[in-house]
Amino acid sequence: MRKLILVLVMVGMCWGMTGCATISSGSDTYTQFNSTPEKIECTVEGQNYKQVITTPANLTLPAKAAPVTITCNTQGYHQGVQTIDTKMDGSIFGNILLGGGVGLIIDACTKSGQKYPKSVMMELDKKEFATPEERDKWYDDAKAAVKEKTNREIQVIIAGCKEDDKMMCERKVKKLNAALDERLAVLTNHHEQAAILRPDPILSAAQQADIPSSARVVKK
Repeated sequence: MRKLILVLVMVGMCWGMTGCATISSGSDTYTQFNSTPEKIECTVEGQNYKQVITTPANLTLPAKAAPVTITCNTQGYHQGVQTIDTKMDGSIFGNILLGGGVGLIIDACTKSGQKYPKSVMMELDKKEFATPEERDKWYDDAKAAVKEKTNREIQVIIAGCKEDDKMMCERKVKKLNAALDERLAVLTNHHEQAAILRPDPILSAAQQADIPSSARVVKK
């Protein structure tokens, strides 16, 4: 019975706090958007929120819009899509100290004290190449770069991991490896779909046959 009463009280407080802000932190995040290549158009969209930007750009993202999906398009590249979400920042502990349970409930109801990443990098994969060699080198380099980046991040986690945090560190490493596998799968798929704009006329018929039909461009 007491649990039921507590739940009802919390729900009632949430309904009455739609205009409240966090005690020690706001509910918006100033986020910088960059991309490779630069100067591409991206749509940033979340719950009751939508903005169209050209990178590089800065936006103030409301926590209530989470999760937010960024979709970028430009000529000669595959579409890039990334979703970001909020995480509790250090102010949540200030709210516990200053406001006790009330401060915590306010943040839970209004998403105050929750922040997006301060920066977002959108990396689009090239889909048009002059030769098969150029295509293969581009994707080999892209795969090597993402592997190296992931390895550096894992080493940082391991180096800073304390004995009591081993399980948390393992979860972080597992999450990074899963993201790496997903990214490599996307790169492999985009590699196979990439188009050769000017097939080399000296390629043999057998070499031309090695180029996937989806990657060929028929001259009119």
